[in-house]
Amino acid sequence: MKKVNTESLIALLVVDSRKENELFPLVERERPACLLPLCNMTLLEHALFQLDRGGVSDILVGVIDDSVSSALVIRNFLNESLRSPRIRSRVTLLGGGTRSFASVGEILRDIDTNEDLRPKGEFVVVNVFSVFRVNFARIAEEHRYRHEKDPSWTSTCLFFKRHRGENKATFSGEVLVGIDEETKQLLLYRNLDECGTYVTVSDLSWSGRDHLQLIRGIVDCCCDILSPEVLTEFRENFDYEELRDYMKNKLDSDSNEISGNKSFFLDIADRGEYCRQLHGIASYYQVVRDFVHGWLGDPDLLANYERRCPPFRRIATRGPGAKLLAEISRHTAVFDSGESFAAEDAVVSVDSRVTDCIISGGVHISEQCVLENVVILDGCVIEKGCVVRDAIVGRNTRIMQGSRIDGGCVIGPDVVLPECTHIREGRAVFKASRDSLRVGEEVGVVEPENETTNGSTNTEDVFGGLDEAETPTFSFGCSSNTGNETKHIGVTDAHNKLTYSTEQRFSHDRKSLFETVGGVGDDFESIASSSPESESMNSFADECSSLSPTGFVRQTNTDQAFTSELVDTVLRALHNDSSVDDTAVELSSLRLAYDQTPEDISGNVVLTLAKESLTRASYSGSQSVSLLHTYLNRWKTLIQRFASSKEAQMRILDCSASFSTTHQVPKNFFSYVVQMLYEADIVTETTITEWTGRGEGFIAARLGIPEAAAGELLTELGPFLKWLSEAEEED
Repeated sequence: MKKVNTESLIALLVVDSRKENELFPLVERERPACLLPLCNMTLLEHALFQLDRGGVSDILVGVIDDSVSSALVIRNFLNESLRSPRIRSRVTLLGGGTRSFASVGEILRDIDTNEDLRPKGEFVVVNVFSVFRVNFARIAEEHRYRHEKDPSWTSTCLFFKRHRGENKATFSGEVLVGIDEETKQLLLYRNLDECGTYVTVSDLSWSGRDHLQLIRGIVDCCCDILSPEVLTEFRENFDYEELRDYMKNKLDSDSNEISGNKSFFLDIADRGEYCRQLHGIASYYQVVRDFVHGWLGDPDLLANYERRCPPFRRIATRGPGAKLLAEISRHTAVFDSGESFAAEDAVVSVDSRVTDCIISGGVHISEQCVLENVVILDGCVIEKGCVVRDAIVGRNTRIMQGSRIDGGCVIGPDVVLPECTHIREGRAVFKASRDSLRVGEEVGVVEPENETTNGSTNTEDVFGGLDEAETPTFSFGCSSNTGNETKHIGVTDAHNKLTYSTEQRFSHDRKSLFETVGGVGDDFESIASSSPESESMNSFADECSSLSPTGFVRQTNTDQAFTSELVDTVLRALHNDSSVDDTAVELSSLRLAYDQTPEDISGNVVLTLAKESLTRASYSGSQSVSLLHTYLNRWKTLIQRFASSKEAQMRILDCSASFSTTHQVPKNFFSYVVQMLYEADIVTETTITEWTGRGEGFIAARLGIPEAAAGELLTELGPFLKWLSEAEEED
């Protein structure tokens, strides 16, 4: 194809910082407790570099936000971090960094009114997520060729085609550029010398040609190419979305299956099965890594990319079971608006507010800072006057005198907590080693004057609630001193119920991971206004009655790595005869590392003990039951700490029933297990009655088993239920 225009290419890079928009699909739509936002600064730097590689000479950056805070952050970033000779393109921030825009249409109107910025030729409109290994210059060259042949061609939606099941979008296949209304032909662009190949599609049918099938999740919209004439359309109230609708209407009605928003907007939720597999912190950060590296899966391509691109470094690992695979640029800094990674050995300025981010090891957090919903990795220093809430604080972190630890925090092991540190209700503290305790056997915790600790204080934290008699003397921060009494501070029942309810939504159906879910902030506000007394006794049963069998199986089928480590922990404690306190701390840290619930702990502990009793007794009926009875009596205090709620007790019954129907067990094994759980005060009579009272249909639906098997379980429990009823009548 003969070149018809050698003008340089201009790109309008849209940075949409609105929480509800597609720049943050992993942030607000669904945010488990430990899964934090992507680093928009890293992605922005990556997008600028990729545009420069693609032949773009001028990059106009427009920020969409409800305030100017994001524009100010990006302005500072552009001023400080883009001095590398790698970026040869001229980068201009629209609005001068003092103005944010409401829509893409408003950005285009602003460009149209500025003669210096108004493009003289074709230009691309692209967002941060849409920049991959694309040669924008060659694509624009093809578009100019089409536009010269037909001046009415003002805009084109550009798609990249990927084959089904492809996880790494290398974009080596065909590219659908548009439809010719007169010839009813598809215009394809190939990354070859012979560009502009025509392929006739009869009756505009997308079927019959495998290489042209456009299926949601396989075809991704990358960018729009606009001509200068299009800017005149935005001088009134015409907006970019209306232009999109106009282009969609140019497609035949028979192709509605590919003309919706899902096909036109690059959305991580539609990347086939790849992102549907997100279910934990390791897989979440793998997606971050893939985005940072531009979806480069080939090791050779990755090595070549790392040689030519800005340097990246890994910031943290959690061990073989749950690695944090996020990588960040060395130029990344901490910004007051959050949504960023704090680079290693960085400094958070005085009076900063850092939210929704990960702060890597060695960061110095200055005085009077507010840290909210953050992960503070190992070895950080938190100066006096800081407020930390809803955070995870890594080990070996120094928290200076005068700081305040609000509710919802998790303090890692070996953290130095000085005197006069305020620890509010709703946090969990790992047990510290004797060597790391530098401020005495116990650290006094100063409670706020308007709060009192009385006999009604809930003793159930995320560890399941430590009994006062069993409180370790080395566990600082686990108690508060009021007079001569020591009272424990823990998470309320409302908090436990919220944790289960929130995480239950994520495990209902993982393939719909990116559907809208209420924000975490709203849930934390609901804790303060709720009380255990106001909760309906049947709320959990009513909630579970709507579960499908598949949904329940997903809930009980926890992450394999988590289950494996939990089993190893319980068996190690069993064989070494470890203390209940030490085992509780290990299980709690494991639960937090894998973002599990107390119900997952209690159910799996009972299952592990049941399996171990059968294995040691060589599946002998009487011996296995006797051995399990011994195990439950030995570890009942541990199980009770995680099974204080009705939800946890329901989970124990579910797991026991499922185990009895799916494994080879002695006769009436389930009945013996339920009776021993009742005698050990692990499961209450009310829970047993409610569980069995739902009937075999409900139990079959919860466990995903045939109703006949559920009926056999209820029949097996008949004598024990009769005994409970008679005992109640006698009382």
